[in-house]
Amino acid sequence: MAPFLFTDAIMNDRPIKVFNHGKMQRDFTYIDDIVEGLCVCWRKCLS
Repeated sequence: MAPFLFTDAIMNDRPIKVFNHGKMQRDFTYIDDIVEGLCVCWRKCLS
């Protein structure tokens, strides 16, 4: 996942790889990951 690659590069003082000359337009977040995270948080709050 791109955020992990970005974070790893930042934490290890390496440049972030940018493709398509930085003109790429897309979201790096998979919606199922967000929904799963919200459900886990919600269940945790209810217990």
